[in-house]
This record gives sequence, C-alpha cells and structure tokens, in this order.
Amino acid sequence: MVAEDQEAVTAVDLSITVNPDCLSIRVLSDGATAEPAQDSRGSVALSFVRHRLQAIGGAMIIEHPASGGMSLTAQVDMARLGSQ
Repeated sequence: MVAEDQEAVTAVDLSITVNPDCLSIRVLSDGATAEPAQDSRGSVALSFVRHRLQAIGGAMIIEHPASGGMSLTAQVDMARLGSQ
C-alpha cells in the first residue's frame, strides 16, 4: 500500500510498538517520494485506513523523509481500543 505507487522501491521496513498507552505501526519505504495518484489503489487504501483509524480514535501520519521514500505511521490510544 505505501510502496505500491512509488517508483524504485527496494526496501520496506515495518515496525510495531505496543506499550500501555499507545499502539503504533510504522511502515517506511525507500524509493521516489510521491503521494499516490488520486484514484489509484494506493490512494483508496490509504483513505480506507485513515477512516478506520479515525473511527477508533486513532491517527495516520504520512511523511516524506529528506532521505527519500515515504513513512506512514498509524497510532491508536490503547485506552480507546479497550473501550471499543
């Protein structure tokens, strides 16, 4: 999803952090830095993920590091997860 619409992606790194306060999932890819095209599968998938995260009180952050690529971080407050 993160790397699908990026040219020259050679590596994708996934990290998951769980602590008593927050669940965080981060996907970092190298390659060209660009937002997915408006009607692409990547764009639709990102919209879906953002919507689902917001429904449970979470957030999604998309960044473009100076080194290139794209970073997508999804965070959810653990207290909110327990009350769902």
